[in-house]
Amino acid sequence: MQAQKSGAVKMSAEQFDLNAVKAAGTITKLWGRSGDVFARLRVGEPATHVTLRIPEGLIGGELVTLQEGDAARIEGYLAHLAYAESLRHFLDAAGEKRFFEEQVPPDDLEFWRALTFRRQNALVNVLKLDGADLTPLNFVDLEGVIAKVWEYPRAQETDVFIRIACYDMHAPEGEGTRNFGRVVRLPHYINIRFAGGRTANGAVVALKPKQRLRVRGQLMDGGRPVTLREQLNMLGSSQVVAAMNRLKNPELLQQISATHESLHVTAQAMVVYSR
Repeated sequence: MQAQKSGAVKMSAEQFDLNAVKAAGTITKLWGRSGDVFARLRVGEPATHVTLRIPEGLIGGELVTLQEGDAARIEGYLAHLAYAESLRHFLDAAGEKRFFEEQVPPDDLEFWRALTFRRQNALVNVLKLDGADLTPLNFVDLEGVIAKVWEYPRAQETDVFIRIACYDMHAPEGEGTRNFGRVVRLPHYINIRFAGGRTANGAVVALKPKQRLRVRGQLMDGGRPVTLREQLNMLGSSQVVAAMNRLKNPELLQQISATHESLHVTAQAMVVYSR
């Protein structure tokens, strides 16, 4: 009899999405949080302001040396940062610091002061840093699966935005396993803008969720005004709606606004992979 072949299945190497950022600019701000070093990098003209994170403040195992005004050339990868913004922070940004005192009934003060809004933005986790060369540089290469598509009308045209789930080699591990025993990965969610609904060569964008694509482009930051009424309605709470109606001047909610800044990738070229 011939020996039976082994039933073992050879597992192929795990495949990862592209996620690469290269940029050069000037450090404009530095701060620390939970042991990490954060910085703001001013890139190009007109300026794009990029938030950098240096895990534990280390590059190659060595503590970085950085000050405001330093030139910096970085390499890293994009990740999303989800956080809660307090109502007080929103009001401070809107220049309405006396909202609680002037608009909220005393019995509702505790409720209003506890309100927070869910926010999400992008940052670059830095893997390499060099201060020797400031040749203009702003480059992003990404792959991922489209999680969301939406439009943003402007004065003369409408931009198309997508949010992709990028399962790159830095994506953190989740709980459980997938097929063939591979670990579950938690993707980085990155927003990508197609100016005027087109790529840089004029191709019209027609994208749908669950498509997989590769995008090459540049980091850009942008802001849009958001009213306090919009933010409160997004909470989807009947308690919040009732509290809004008890304000001394509920109409003021539409007049109070703050600018929400967001870092995204402005696409220059894309490849949509076949299913």
